[in-house]
Order: sequence, then C-alpha cells, then structure tokens
Amino acid sequence: MPLSSHRDESRRGWRRAAVGAGAALILAAGGAIAATGPANAATGPATVSHIGTWAGERQTPGPAAKVSLTSPAEGTVLVSVCAIRMTAVAQAQIGTIDRVEFYINDQLVGSDAHEPYGIDVPPGHPALQGSTRHTAFAHVVTVSPAATADSTSVTFGYGPPPPALMVIACPSRVEVPAGGSTTVTFVTACGGAPGLLLTVSGGPEISVTPRVSPPGNREHRITVSAAPGSTGSVAWITANADTGGCMPATAAVTVS
Repeated sequence: MPLSSHRDESRRGWRRAAVGAGAALILAAGGAIAATGPANAATGPATVSHIGTWAGERQTPGPAAKVSLTSPAEGTVLVSVCAIRMTAVAQAQIGTIDRVEFYINDQLVGSDAHEPYGIDVPPGHPALQGSTRHTAFAHVVTVSPAATADSTSVTFGYGPPPPALMVIACPSRVEVPAGGSTTVTFVTACGGAPGLLLTVSGGPEISVTPRVSPPGNREHRITVSAAPGSTGSVAWITANADTGGCMPATAAVTVS
C-alpha cells in the first residue's frame, strides 16, 4: 500500500487488518502503521513503520460558573438577635444561572434565583445550633449546559448579645461592590424601640440611606452604597439611639 494511503488512514484513526499474499497491515488508534512482510528464512520478517497523527475531534469543557460569597465576611461576629444576611455574586460565561444556594455548616439554608442573590437566615435556624463558630459558602447552579461551582468558605461567629443596653450591628462587617449597594440591619436592645441616627466616617465614597431611622421598630435596615471606582475604600457606620442610656453600634464597610 502506498505511504500516502497509510497517512490517510492514520488521520481517520481506524484500526484495520488487511491480509493478502502473506502481508499484514495494522493501524493502531494512536496512528502507528506497521507493514509486515512474509518471513525470510535467512533474515526473518521485514517490517516498515509509519507514525501518523490523530486528527479526531477533541471536546474541551466549557468555562465553569463562578460564585463569591459577599456576606457574611470572614471573621464577622453576629449576635443571636440578628438574622444572618447571606449574599453572593455569581457569573457564567456560557449557560444560564438557575439559582444560587447558601449553606451554613454544610446545611442548605436557602436559595435565590434572581439577582442580587441573597437570603436572610432567621435567628434560631437549626443550622446555627450547637456552636458559636460556623462556616458558610455559596453554591451556583447553571443550566444549558449544566454546571456547578462553590465559593470559598468563610468562618463567622454567632452568639448571644452581652447583657447591656445597646444597639447591635447585623453584621458588624460588610462588603459592598464598587458602584453597588448592600444592607446592614441595626437592632436596638434598649428600653422601648428608639430611633437611630447614622453617621459615616472614613472613605467619602461610602454613604448610607436613611441617615435618620424613625422610632417604633427594634430593627432598622440601612442601605450602604459605594461610588463607582471606589474599590479598596473603607468606612465605619455608627448607629446612635435617639434616647440616652443605649450604647451605639459600629459596622465596618469595605468596598470590593
């Protein structure tokens, strides 16, 4: 058989045995051709080999989905009067994000199918029982094609508040994307349900709304916003009760 035919067959990746006039031609899947002639009493069998190239199609996996847990932040300390706000940022270069799931201590505590991805885990949830130190991560699920990915795990604290009249920040540390916003809830463990006065110190690119939260509710949800291009900025939000005898709370904010 001509050598050019050997090359053609090696590219197709076939395996063939052709027998005729005492000769055999074998093409392995790896593209090696060996032609063996009839044995000679004096010299033994004659062999000619050709190494071809595999030209079959190769399939490569599509890019994996990505997800980052943005709250709670690593090292956050929460108190048991606070719901735990869990938020995440997810993306997929191909496919469609079906949902983002949230886990505490490897237990599924909720999911969200719409941006911005986030849930509130209420105080007393079974996943929070038995310890004051917990781990959390986010898990993204995509379809068409199906893919999944986990975020990096974070560790946070969760325990009872100290025996004092005080405002409590839930959480005490938060990340906000540049050009975006998130929320911090301040809970008043004071007599009655006072209003709050909010101040911001540090990076001027970080702001809060409202600056004054009216009385009548123990929980005050505050929106924290960061200006575009402010990545790396840091600020502190202080919440003071509008009545005396209640210690203020401070939440640290980092722009990611």
